[in-house]
Amino acid sequence: MKTPVLIMCGRYDPLYPYETSQVPLFQSLGTPSELKKHLTFPAGHSAHGWRDDLHREGMQWLDQRLGTVAATQSR
Repeated sequence: MKTPVLIMCGRYDPLYPYETSQVPLFQSLGTPSELKKHLTFPAGHSAHGWRDDLHREGMQWLDQRLGTVAATQSR
């Protein structure tokens, strides 16, 4: 894979351990270094406790690659 990638995981995820799952996946991507990012949060598999950070980081990453989206007025 060579497209931009953002990986966001809990550092202590028992299902996808940092050293044996997250890091090898990230390193195996063919994406250039400047277009990939691996963020970890001090949590396990659940986003409980870092959901706001997950949303903020995800939106910032998308805005950088796709541009910001103008707010629309609801009907």
